[in-house]
Amino acid sequence: MIAVEELAAVLRGRVIAVEELAAILRGREKYHADHYVPVRLGVLREVLAAAGEVRVARAELLVAVDPGLEGCGVATFADAVLERASFVRSSRVRHDPRLRAADAATAAIAVGKWVAAAPGDLAVEWPRVYATAIRRGERGADPNDLLALAGVAAAVVTTLPDARAWSYAPSEWKGQLPKAACHVRVRSRLSPAELAVAAAAAAAAGRLGHNVLDAVGVGLHHLGRLARRRAR
Repeated sequence: MIAVEELAAVLRGRVIAVEELAAILRGREKYHADHYVPVRLGVLREVLAAAGEVRVARAELLVAVDPGLEGCGVATFADAVLERASFVRSSRVRHDPRLRAADAATAAIAVGKWVAAAPGDLAVEWPRVYATAIRRGERGADPNDLLALAGVAAAVVTTLPDARAWSYAPSEWKGQLPKAACHVRVRSRLSPAELAVAAAAAAAAGRLGHNVLDAVGVGLHHLGRLARRRAR
């Protein structure tokens, strides 16, 4: 058993991840070559008080979601870096418009299970009817479908109730860019490692892979990484 003062000396002045600190306190992490550090939780307060300044760094988790009637594109960012992405499918999709929202909302439950951890922030694309564009014939989608999408988006938010929820209309995060051009911009903002994550998830989703890239785009917008770059 290690003395409180000895463990405090190990921690003093360090920047330590929550998971690393937890591992030390569970006795699963070596603090030097020959000793483990078993500590009962009852002495944690005493240890931290003796250590003085110990800065605990928790990875901030952002979940970004592009809701859809067949499922949701989902992307998670840890400390602003894309970590995972997927298309989470609804378990059931019926064509009766009165039932589609209920069926699609089952994806929200699956999203919560897929995320697994409690996010700090949740960024969701929120549907918006652009009446002028519809009158001009610029948007072919049935605006009634947006009612079901709103139900899916709301269900996602309720599935992750502890997160700080943010919503973005399509025009807020991607402006007036066509989908293909938007996805080019999204990819251009990713590091090689992030791009590999997004590409693999989009490929796995097949024809619905664009939803994955939209979720990544929503997340990048929330993090301030998607803004248009102006030439100098």
